[in-house]
Amino acid sequence: MKSLMATARNILLSVVEGKTSPIIEVVILVREPDYQFGADGEVQRDRTTETVRFVASPDGLRTMADNLHRWAAEAELIAGGKEE
Repeated sequence: MKSLMATARNILLSVVEGKTSPIIEVVILVREPDYQFGADGEVQRDRTTETVRFVASPDGLRTMADNLHRWAAEAELIAGGKEE
């Protein structure tokens, strides 16, 4: 399973018919175990890094953030941790 390494963003501006709109490029770096047999026949584990990029509007990012916040709270509640 992939695990989160880091996040970043680039802010772009789209100009259509004189109207400027922000577009956010979201960059997510993830790592995943990669297993191979070494020269000695032993299993060796390495990590592969992957970059996931997508663009979203500010409203799209707010919706995504709301979902992530809700999922985190739900997971904590299931684990007997924090309550909202």
